[in-house]
Amino acid sequence: MPYLQNTTPCSTSFNLLIKCSKDSFDYISYKITINKCFSVYHQHKTRDESRVMVDDKVITIAIYFSFYYIYVNRSIYKFCKLLYITFTMVHLNGTHRNKTTFPSGLFKFSTYPLSIVLLLLTSFLCNAQQTILYQDSFDKPLDTLNWKVEMLPGNQAKVITENQKLVINAPYGVTVWFRHELTGPVRIEYDWKVVIADGINDRLSDLNQFWMATDPRNEDLFTRRGKFSEYDSLSLYYIGMGGNKNTTTRFRKYQGNGERKLLHEYTDKSHLLKPNHNYHIIIEVANGMTRFLVDGVLYFSFADPELLTKGYFGFRSTHARHEISNFRVLRP
Repeated sequence: MPYLQNTTPCSTSFNLLIKCSKDSFDYISYKITINKCFSVYHQHKTRDESRVMVDDKVITIAIYFSFYYIYVNRSIYKFCKLLYITFTMVHLNGTHRNKTTFPSGLFKFSTYPLSIVLLLLTSFLCNAQQTILYQDSFDKPLDTLNWKVEMLPGNQAKVITENQKLVINAPYGVTVWFRHELTGPVRIEYDWKVVIADGINDRLSDLNQFWMATDPRNEDLFTRRGKFSEYDSLSLYYIGMGGNKNTTTRFRKYQGNGERKLLHEYTDKSHLLKPNHNYHIIIEVANGMTRFLVDGVLYFSFADPELLTKGYFGFRSTHARHEISNFRVLRP
């Protein structure tokens, strides 16, 4: 990226985007940053038509940034969304021409066709780097060979598949275990919505998950009924997103002896749940650490000197209705 780093005011905008790419990255800040880029260029814009137009430079920077972001987070979905936001902001700023080209000295292709080529290339590279171990589109009845439900009985309590989603409707505690033991390095992905409508169990709370779970006292993990305290004796990582009636988001490590060590906690609104929002969740266990990302934003990262490298994954909740889709387990 020497062109971007050595060009003024190009370097100013590039640095803004790199700063935006840190752990606190989110799409709103990305939009704000793109607007700042436009402001920088408008301040330096000349009437010399031989120079590259403002929109060309911003799109170029954004595509470089998108590649940087996808390299860090390995998500083609996020890359597509970044490009969509970029071109939307170009139109909103009124600088779009019928054809836009990269700056002189780079490529002479039209930006839109080139973006498609870059997108396909990135998709190929991402798939080449990762192997899909398991996936479930939930387009068939729940496969009990793959999933184990532990749920306290109650009003309309059920776990079913419907419209290509795993639907959890729970008046009390529920855990849905993925029956296959996972070993690191591993990456778990899924989309999860907490449904708020007119259902009897609808409540904005408890988008929770266990991973790398094992029972030090029993080779058979699946012996519980769904009560939360029954899992205290396990060894695992746990994140309760929007717990305690959507007032906390907590990351814990269960020690296998009843101790549930709190590693980190958020109470601010940006880390709590939004109703009917389809969250894209990524969990990684690799390179001596475990990470938890939500919509491309890194919520938690823990370099664990005693990393849990094998165990089981489970969806966990209580008194809420959920829709989960696009479940995948990959080898990064």
